[in-house]
Amino acid sequence: MTLDAPQLTHVPADTPLEKIIEVIQRDGGVIIDKLYPLELIKRLEAETGPYFDKPGYNGNSTMKDSTHSRHSMAKRNQNSPSIVGQVS
Repeated sequence: MTLDAPQLTHVPADTPLEKIIEVIQRDGGVIIDKLYPLELIKRLEAETGPYFDKPGYNGNSTMKDSTHSRHSMAKRNQNSPSIVGQVS
């Protein structure tokens, strides 16, 4: 018996919040396409890359991953719509 991997719904970044919440409540998650400009993503990668490339980093520690954003000016300066905490 083969099980298919679960799929999440993709929505564009300009999707109304109510629709995003509806999808999250229905599916348990959502992928918001093009939420951040490519330029910002590249800058984040450039600024945080040296911290991920250190010896001993294995990429499996989300606690360690979350601390790297403090090293990025792009992360601190980016303005993005936040729905964290608005979905129940």
